[in-house]
Amino acid sequence: MLIVYCETCGKRIVDDELHSGAARKIDENQYVCSKCAVAPLAAALSSALQNTPSGKVPSLVAADIDDGSKLRTRSGSRNKRTSGGNEIVQRATTTVGRQSQPPEKIVAVKKDSTMTYVAIAAGVIVVIGIAATLMGGGVKTPPPVAASADKNAKPSAPPLALKKEPAATPALIPVVTSPIVPMTKTPVSEPAQPPKAARNADKEMEEFRNNLAEEKLKEAQEWFAKNPADPWGYSDKLNDIANSYRSTPAGTKAKEIAASLTLPPKPAPVELSLEGSGNWTALFDGKSVESLKPECLHGWKIDNGALVNVPNKEEAVQFRPDLDNVEIRIRFQLVGDIEYLAFRALQGEGAVSVVFDRSKIGALPPNKTHELLFAVRAPKAKAFLNQKPLAIVTGGIPTKGKIQIRCREGTLRILSIDHRPLANTPAQK
Repeated sequence: MLIVYCETCGKRIVDDELHSGAARKIDENQYVCSKCAVAPLAAALSSALQNTPSGKVPSLVAADIDDGSKLRTRSGSRNKRTSGGNEIVQRATTTVGRQSQPPEKIVAVKKDSTMTYVAIAAGVIVVIGIAATLMGGGVKTPPPVAASADKNAKPSAPPLALKKEPAATPALIPVVTSPIVPMTKTPVSEPAQPPKAARNADKEMEEFRNNLAEEKLKEAQEWFAKNPADPWGYSDKLNDIANSYRSTPAGTKAKEIAASLTLPPKPAPVELSLEGSGNWTALFDGKSVESLKPECLHGWKIDNGALVNVPNKEEAVQFRPDLDNVEIRIRFQLVGDIEYLAFRALQGEGAVSVVFDRSKIGALPPNKTHELLFAVRAPKAKAFLNQKPLAIVTGGIPTKGKIQIRCREGTLRILSIDHRPLANTPAQK
């Protein structure tokens, strides 16, 4: 089982993502999870949509915008008020202004029909009165009851015309409405629970860290039992466990033990001499690749008496065997625009590293031979470049390990690598 974590969000990447290809490998022992891998694609899609010209907006979006303008126009027309019958015509005309003419005519006919019925009724009464006057007493004047009955008699016009009915009501005005899709609230889904396999893997990882912390604490206690005269070294080991495994029971216990120690003043450290003893032994002489690990050969090659990195292949090169209490000398040249350069001595459980970024590399003259010296004897280490002290980077100085070199962009020419044991004498003040 391969246990790796995302370089972007720090979450653990499960085996299923690695096997399916959802997670991506971006460098040696560096991965990104499936979510972080697709994040650049989502940003590129958002940027493309923002830059799309207005003429390319999908028809569905344009239709929605048109429907919205119709609703706003119709809503605005309803706020316009006039008096009497003109209100009906104004509202009908404004409301259906963009529709066909028949709705407006319906309103006008309704109004004219009412006035016509009233005029007919009045005309009938006048004709009856004139006829009665001309005929004299020959025709009896209809009694009030009969007149009332005639007045209320239904004319030949449609019977529903004289019923109580508003001259014009909003219900008679045909209003064309656009279909409105009701807004629905998108349900908020609960956070997805990690798969059971992922939960089991996290539990296994937690147990693994707890067991490893227990072993480290046990080793530190056994070391102090053999070296009771060095409580400072014991304190350093306990603090390292507490910092590296702070979430484990053993890490908490190591912190408590370190806090309970009563340390006397620490004696001044003996500075090691960079003058090694004996002759230099060649680890790489510019000709043979026997000291290289086989898996590094596809990224490096021999070129005119130097080991050179292959272009466009960012591969670290590592040399055998393991070294300890050693002075290392590396002679090299820089060619082209190198972006990153790192030399590591005693690479293993830890390392003593010298790292050059672009600004530091720019200070080194190109095509000139430079000499890098390491002196490592745990727990001390130093480095010199062209006989000048150089800052080192370390996460803990190991007692032994290999030499490792990494170069990004440009060309690194390694001319030679030599080593010799350190002398057992203190440095000269």
